[in-house]
Amino acid sequence: MQQYQQYPTIYAPTERALRRCKRQIMSGGLVAFPTETVYGLGADGLNPDAVNKIFEWKGRPNNNPIILHFSQLSQLSKITNLTQLELHAMLLIAKECWPGPLTLVLRASDIVPKEVTAGKSFVGVRMPNDSVALALINECSCLIAAPSANLSGHCSPYTAQHVANDFHDRNLTILNDSENRFLRCGIESSVIKLDENVPGSLKVTVLRTGLVGGNRIKRILDAHNVPFHLEYYVRLGGDSEKTGMDCPGQLFRHYAPMIPAYIENSDARHTIDAMQLHDYVIIGANGSLKEYNDKCLIYYDLGASIVDVAKNIYSVLRLAEKVFGAKGIIISVKKLEEFADEDSDLDKAITDKLLRCSEGHITRIG
Repeated sequence: MQQYQQYPTIYAPTERALRRCKRQIMSGGLVAFPTETVYGLGADGLNPDAVNKIFEWKGRPNNNPIILHFSQLSQLSKITNLTQLELHAMLLIAKECWPGPLTLVLRASDIVPKEVTAGKSFVGVRMPNDSVALALINECSCLIAAPSANLSGHCSPYTAQHVANDFHDRNLTILNDSENRFLRCGIESSVIKLDENVPGSLKVTVLRTGLVGGNRIKRILDAHNVPFHLEYYVRLGGDSEKTGMDCPGQLFRHYAPMIPAYIENSDARHTIDAMQLHDYVIIGANGSLKEYNDKCLIYYDLGASIVDVAKNIYSVLRLAEKVFGAKGIIISVKKLEEFADEDSDLDKAITDKLLRCSEGHITRIG
């Protein structure tokens, strides 16, 4: 029997391409599409077999939940089972933050497959702020389950080509992002859980930091006298990785290049001799470590601000891992301009992503 080669195809987001995507989604297939954060690998979110295909293609552990993407607030009524306080808070936050790079983790109804929630009783939902993503969801008339469109653990995909590179041997339809690419914030959505765990008081937990910060949520709820308390939760591997996770992005090794990465820190015990830098790629920001430009294989600069770093970090990590002869990557963002947006946790998010992409490995140049 003749074997046909499988490969991904990138399509402009035309009406014809959207109809093609609808047929694939409705028949249990997968489609990659852009959002204002990173590219998503989408399936019908209420079809357990289709959702399982996401785990299979990505090599994703099945204890890692998947976010459901929607285009109309009314779509949440059938998949959530909220208390009055949770509903009130959700609507207040939605008015200010959706569409946008915020996922809310809400009490799930029985209709949501356990494959989506990793067996938990809560489900992550968000309305993306991207015209192509919204057009796809509207065309399919269903909730789209979509993690990032990359192989599990690898750097998240910022472009359609990044998706095609990771799924080079899959018959995957990829929607190009057209004019939206330069509007992208570049990193995953913030993830915030709303839980009335004690009657009359809302527990607000920042599970994953991002562009929408805990302080912004606090300001919204304070303005409407909602009784709540806010906390940040950080999960860093160990035995906890064997149990169901509260949200995506909590694996200790995550967002990682294919070669070892290190965070430069002058207090580190591990040392890389400056004479050996010809085996390493250096990634700096606002000129950090640029004094080693002539000694390393290649030097990349992410930009002057944390916003620049967020937009560029995944693309540059993917470039760095492909540099011929590179044994590793050394990263420093020490010289960034001061970040003054009190409503954002972008600085915390970048710190978290660098920690996970390097698996906590630090080094100094000696």
